[in-house]
Amino acid sequence: MQILQELSPTKVQPTDGKCSSTCNFYGKQRTNDSVTELAEANIVDRIKNVVKRNLPLITEYQQRAHLLLPNDILNSVAYQQIHKDSIFNRLTLTIHADGIQLVTTKRKKFYAVTGTILEIPPPHREYARNKLLFVLYFSENEPTPSIIYDNLCQQMRKIINEKFTVISGQKFNIKFQLFKADLPCRSLSICTKQHNGYYCCSNCLQRGKTVGGTCVYYSSDEIQPARSHRDYIDAATEAERNQNQISVFGVHGKSPLLSLFFNVQVNYPFDYMHLC
Repeated sequence: MQILQELSPTKVQPTDGKCSSTCNFYGKQRTNDSVTELAEANIVDRIKNVVKRNLPLITEYQQRAHLLLPNDILNSVAYQQIHKDSIFNRLTLTIHADGIQLVTTKRKKFYAVTGTILEIPPPHREYARNKLLFVLYFSENEPTPSIIYDNLCQQMRKIINEKFTVISGQKFNIKFQLFKADLPCRSLSICTKQHNGYYCCSNCLQRGKTVGGTCVYYSSDEIQPARSHRDYIDAATEAERNQNQISVFGVHGKSPLLSLFFNVQVNYPFDYMHLC
């Protein structure tokens, strides 16, 4: 109940359930099937609530992670690079997204976007009470990345760009490290082809081959051209310029998540479960 109270619907006036004047259905009769529900959290409040519950763990673990769990993500090169300029306590966020089917009798799309604070040591960081609920989406229509992530990314950029954030009297530098999702949600969220399309790899520019009507990727001894972060941004920008009607090296649009990424290869890991 606490989480639901912190989430706020968009496009619908909460007092009377009617569409706002900016909605396409304003003044029109709506059926339940035509309603798209989007709930977005105030992520600063969510972060503060979780940090307050785990403050001793967070402040101690980031100092001793190299001794307690040498293979944890806090000891990675990417983590050290992200926080090279941090002078206060560190908080590092990851975003997780997934789509599930809630209603079996109708084609309804449900997506949940959550977050994790990496400075909470495992297994505590995976407990439900320590997860950050960011966005919920429910509709008969497939969402676009801008619908789900625009406001979330705006909030995250704001707190990341702050000199520091005070929580329970402690100063924190807040950073973003990575986005995790299974392959279908990963593709939707970042506007890329899945592995049944050309140029599906986010790390290189290998072009698949069509065999019997199926796009396949054979292992090759040839070194494939690497896909740099700049290549990815340029492809997304070009696809957006063409109104997302064509894909450019497997990228068919510009996701708001790109505004949080500093390196696609680091911030956007593979979904190994669906690739194996």
